[in-house]
Amino acid sequence: AVLRSTKDRRPDSYVIPPKTQRVAVVGAGVAGLSAALNLAQKKYPVTVFERQEGWGGSLRSHPRFAEFDADIALQFSAVEAEFRFGVEVKSLDELAEFDAVYVATGVGGDDFGLRQSWDCELLTTSDPKVFMGGTLTGATLMEGIAQGIEVSKTLEVFLQTGRAALTHGAFNKEACDRYFRHDGAVSAPLVVASGPEGYTADEAKAEADRCLLCDCDTCIAS
Repeated sequence: AVLRSTKDRRPDSYVIPPKTQRVAVVGAGVAGLSAALNLAQKKYPVTVFERQEGWGGSLRSHPRFAEFDADIALQFSAVEAEFRFGVEVKSLDELAEFDAVYVATGVGGDDFGLRQSWDCELLTTSDPKVFMGGTLTGATLMEGIAQGIEVSKTLEVFLQTGRAALTHGAFNKEACDRYFRHDGAVSAPLVVASGPEGYTADEAKAEADRCLLCDCDTCIAS
């Protein structure tokens, strides 16, 4: 339902001055694509290296990959990013011209000897300019997408200051002013899909509207 509905949605585009620092992303799977897209939206020159002849990583074997492929193309249509398919990076020395590198080579991919030094919070390694994430580090596909968003923030701090710093993470929800009390709240009924293909666009919106958009995890925990 999400993929079907995104066909009618224009990708995000932001009016931001272009940056000069160049970033290399090794791996065009879900994690690498997420990082590349978020960095490109911030107007960083991004080059993605992928040893296979196309993007998608493990999604390429999915029976409905054509839908994923179309959505990836749609999202990248609003940004500038260079893709070098059929190019295997065998040493990070090959990327010396770049100001930062994000390694997302997937399960069993090359970690260039940096996996043991990986910091799971900052997504950094012992090489100051090399960051790492995705299923290579044990993340799920969805976690890899989330890491791409977060590493784009951490990487930007690194490019601006010369050192990585935590720009995200857990916080005390109970003490946060945005914490929403649910005492007496009435649960909205679950929206049931009307057909075997899942939610229609209107049904998906109705189901999403049940969310109170708070910062807590009460609905998940209860």
